[in-house]
Amino acid sequence: MKTFFLFLLLALPLSVNAQTADSLDIEDQKILANYTEEELNEKMRPPQFVSGSVMKYLSTHLKYPEMAGKYGIQGSVKIRFTVEKDGTVSHIIAADSTAYSNSKRCKKKDINRQKELEDVAAMLFAKEGERVVREMPAWKPGTLEGQPFRIEMTLPITFRFK
Repeated sequence: MKTFFLFLLLALPLSVNAQTADSLDIEDQKILANYTEEELNEKMRPPQFVSGSVMKYLSTHLKYPEMAGKYGIQGSVKIRFTVEKDGTVSHIIAADSTAYSNSKRCKKKDINRQKELEDVAAMLFAKEGERVVREMPAWKPGTLEGQPFRIEMTLPITFRFK
């Protein structure tokens, strides 16, 4: 039986994004309008994952999609989500998901279906990324001038064989 390993690359740390209209209410939009980008960088503190490290959480909870493993498909997904004022996670979206095959691992009979298999695997990577973020424990919320504030985050996850 083949053993598959899941690698999570957080080469780019969790990133904090400018809020989108979907994740902010009107009050939050009014508050942000009072600050320049430089002031926000100074006065806003990002949320913190308080249940150990995000990397360790992902390595123990993320599951490599069986179909992707069967066909030797690897890939990545960027999960966007909002950490609410109470630390809960909401507005979870797979912003970008890609998949690719290693032709050496792909059986000859599957080469013709390779693009179709990669598309399905990309969807599975997105769904798995969304699932694991949805099940995350609460975070320490981000703050703006010391007050809890909703902040959007991006978490890159890479699915790769060792």
